[in-house]
Amino acid sequence: MADTLSFLLEKAVSLATDRICLMFGFNKDLEAFQESARMVQAVLADAQGKQIESEMVRVWLEKVERLVYDVDNVFTELNYEILRKARFVRTGLGKEKKYEHLRQKAISMNKSRWGKVRLLCSSKHGVSFHWRMSSKFREINKKLEECHLEAVEIGLIETSAASNADSIGAEAALIREMISPVAPNFVVGRAKEESEIVSILLGSSNQNAVSFLPIVGVAGLGKTILATSIYNNQQIDNHFSKKVWIRGSKKFEVTKLFSLILESLREGEKTKMSSRQDDIVRGIRRELHGKRFLLVLDGFCNEIPELWDEFFVSLEGLNTANGSCCLLTTRLLTTAKMVCTHDPYFLGKLNDDDCWSIVSHKATRGGEMPAELNVFKNRILSKCQGLRLAASAIGGLLCLQKREDWPSIMEDKVLKFEGIHDEGDNGLMKILKLSFEYLPFSSIKTCFAYLSVFPEDELISGEELIQLWMAEGFIDQPVGERKTSLTMEETGRTYLKILVQSSLLEEINGLRYPAGECYKMHDLVRDLAKQVSKADSRNPGRYLTLESFEEGEEIVLNHSQWARTLLVNCSMNDEMLLKLKYLHVLTFSRGEMNEYLPSISKLKHLCYLDLSHSKIKTLPESLCKLLSLQTLKLPDDMQSLPKRMNNLISLRHLYYFHSDKNFKMPPKLGRLCSLQTLEFFNIGETSEGCGIEELGYMNELRGNLAIRNLELVKKKRKARQANLSGKENLLRLEFQWGSTAREFITYFDEELDEWISCIYYLDTARENKLLESLKPHPNLRELVIRNFMGSKLPEWLGKMSALVTLELSYCEECNKLSALGNLKCLESLTLIRMKNLVEWKETGENDDILFRKLNYLVVHDCPNLVWCPLDLRQIPSLKTMQFSYCRKSFPGGFSHHKSLRDLCIGPFSNDSVESFDWSGLLSCSSTLRDLRIIGFLQPPLLPDQLQSFSFLTGLELVRYDSLESLPEWLGNLVSLEILRLKYFEKLQRLSSLNAMIRLAKLRSLDFWYCSLLERTFNRDKSRPGAYWFRIFSCLPNLEVEFNGLIKQSRSLLDHKTNLQGEGLRSRV
Repeated sequence: MADTLSFLLEKAVSLATDRICLMFGFNKDLEAFQESARMVQAVLADAQGKQIESEMVRVWLEKVERLVYDVDNVFTELNYEILRKARFVRTGLGKEKKYEHLRQKAISMNKSRWGKVRLLCSSKHGVSFHWRMSSKFREINKKLEECHLEAVEIGLIETSAASNADSIGAEAALIREMISPVAPNFVVGRAKEESEIVSILLGSSNQNAVSFLPIVGVAGLGKTILATSIYNNQQIDNHFSKKVWIRGSKKFEVTKLFSLILESLREGEKTKMSSRQDDIVRGIRRELHGKRFLLVLDGFCNEIPELWDEFFVSLEGLNTANGSCCLLTTRLLTTAKMVCTHDPYFLGKLNDDDCWSIVSHKATRGGEMPAELNVFKNRILSKCQGLRLAASAIGGLLCLQKREDWPSIMEDKVLKFEGIHDEGDNGLMKILKLSFEYLPFSSIKTCFAYLSVFPEDELISGEELIQLWMAEGFIDQPVGERKTSLTMEETGRTYLKILVQSSLLEEINGLRYPAGECYKMHDLVRDLAKQVSKADSRNPGRYLTLESFEEGEEIVLNHSQWARTLLVNCSMNDEMLLKLKYLHVLTFSRGEMNEYLPSISKLKHLCYLDLSHSKIKTLPESLCKLLSLQTLKLPDDMQSLPKRMNNLISLRHLYYFHSDKNFKMPPKLGRLCSLQTLEFFNIGETSEGCGIEELGYMNELRGNLAIRNLELVKKKRKARQANLSGKENLLRLEFQWGSTAREFITYFDEELDEWISCIYYLDTARENKLLESLKPHPNLRELVIRNFMGSKLPEWLGKMSALVTLELSYCEECNKLSALGNLKCLESLTLIRMKNLVEWKETGENDDILFRKLNYLVVHDCPNLVWCPLDLRQIPSLKTMQFSYCRKSFPGGFSHHKSLRDLCIGPFSNDSVESFDWSGLLSCSSTLRDLRIIGFLQPPLLPDQLQSFSFLTGLELVRYDSLESLPEWLGNLVSLEILRLKYFEKLQRLSSLNAMIRLAKLRSLDFWYCSLLERTFNRDKSRPGAYWFRIFSCLPNLEVEFNGLIKQSRSLLDHKTNLQGEGLRSRV
């Protein structure tokens, strides 16, 4: 508690010193405040130690806590008024003035003595506000003096501490040091276990049902770290088509679990999901159809067999490919026995050498442990007791301290308490408490306590957590002597690294997450965060979660003065919210909010507002009164944004994506100079304040940005004003021209005496210059160019050395590609519908490796591409390739390629099918699993060469319109699990029954636009002795779909009955 109060007081003193001490009439009050605050701050550490034994000290701390938060409220209100006045200064310059002049004047007004006087005292409201603030400061000073006198009376003494300048210097130095990479989690002593578990998972390939393998072990052994390493194993990547990771919860809800699985499978897609379990399972079925998947359930401890039964029935009815697996980590053997189809894998403790390696690695960040610490080695290992978490926590504790202090810390702290072996989780908790105690700054301790607001089963987004810390004021923009070159977000990322280094947070490596890095808390760490949070607040209800309307009434009654964070999972009325006027964070989590509550606009202190799960369609202009708002999250189906969004001058993160290029942006967004997150920008008319030049003032933008309607930019000067080359933190850019770049026109030709229709393209030379002027910063990692109507790609494209993903689509006038081989980091390349592309040239010899890292390549609908450098010897890492509707060229070099897994090729004519390198493709049999062949109208037969591809698990055939039946050799494809046919308009039957029943692994037949075959199927599927009836008799697990509708599959009801008959819980 003392740490939090000390931090808040320090922040207030700093604000008083650096922001408002020059205000007219405030000098004496603020000087008195600084002196009183310092005196109270000096005795807080002594109070922290004495509160356990003294009731008077506990009461004193409660009084100080109330006062400190009152101080914080006053400074927040004062800051709001400064922002309000600065907003008027910004908007008062007139439309004819440039933004730079506007911004500089606002800044100078905010910094100068008389500017601040004018800001706050230039109106009746200003005089009233000034008088009210003076009164509040005098009252606060009086209470601070009383607190100091009471502290002396109850025997609290000032503790010696480093000077403010020294502590600031130490913090800045550590932050600079932590900007370098922290030693990542690494797996020590588990190579044998990982190899054995991977072998078990890979050995389940022939099993029809989903295999379940539990990893069982006590807390702190490193089950999650091991599971993460398995999840990222290269053999696992090659074996499973889909992977899903779900973090466990003590509260086991089947519907929620399936919802999380579907959400993970649809990662990156902005779609609404049904709340009905049947709909969710159908969605999973579509995503996993015919695919082998790995599901990791991390940290599940549920012991209710009926819930597991319900989960199994739905999971095993998904009709996925053979060999799908579920890996579960748990502390409980009872849970393991309920789910396992394999014997539980019991994870043992680490040996001493492995524990010491972890301690050394964390303490020295991969360096060597000092020799003087070796004398403590055996005693340290006795405290670790083979637990990875204990070893990691001790090493992390040392890492953040000076090396000369390590021996005393070991002797006085770490080696004082009893070992883990005797006390179970209690001993481990002591090590974690010690890690917390030795966190270097009070601000980080406050940030750690805030982790208690997250549910136990939630993976934590690093970016979201930092934004919440900022909203609560735990991370403030340093000013004056505290000022550094770091933004608040960069400081927050440093705090995350420190918590990871201290083993108080765990980064989940290799798991993609929409908002960036993903973190989890060990159960014991979460318990510690709860303890710290409770100790930090004598007044409960500062961080609240609202689950029912009745709870809301209680919160308003008891906690309206204290609530800072409110997570709403139910309905809430306007009257309730209005009374929670000191909220800093407000989140509506479950879509219970159908319309905007007007009282939200009156929450002056609000810095973080999440409406992304609401059903709100429009926002009122009053939202723009939230001048302190830093983060705003909105639902993607919202129809419009307020026109006065540019008033939100504190806004740093706007999470909102609208796919419609006709969506109208609010005017003059360039005033939001601090904005870092903006997912799209639709260019409009410059006269309306929606021109591309608005982006020129947003140099803090980072992450992803889509710029649409580039056809409206008439001058390259405007494009340069967007200053994309100065936005070094942008990672992904999308340039998009609209359909108006190509106009459909009709005119009367007098010579022909008829009306003529044609497509008119805009000036390609102008478009070339425009794109050249949009040069991004060299740090860019992903670039998408769509509907570009120029004839030439920009010169800067071949110099984007950091580029990982490149997509060029519908660039129909572009006729030449070159220098893409210079993009040495490129991993994904997509070329779609470049109809005039004739030549793709790369410099270098034939034997040169042009695309060393490229693993994904799509070249589609480039019908005039004659010269192509795609000898696969130059792309050694390629795994997925589509080369379709490029009739004048085909890639070669298949015989030299050993990593290709998925291939789409075609269309073929009678001539090209013979000239294609089938023998080279056949040599890829060790890796190639999925093949898509596109025919067209001409080929009457399937390529006979396909019959040798017995290793294929998936085959898709498209546009063989004249075929009436499939060939007999189809039965040779004995590994086939999925067969998909599209546009077989004359097909009436498949291969013979003898050929079909040889496909013993076949699980899915998927037909699209095969009308004659569908009629035959509908007629024969239930007639004994008929063709389809006999196929289902021989292949009972076969599922048949026509145009996305399942027409035949093993009944879920029969499946459930069979499982229950066998005794589902007899899995053990």
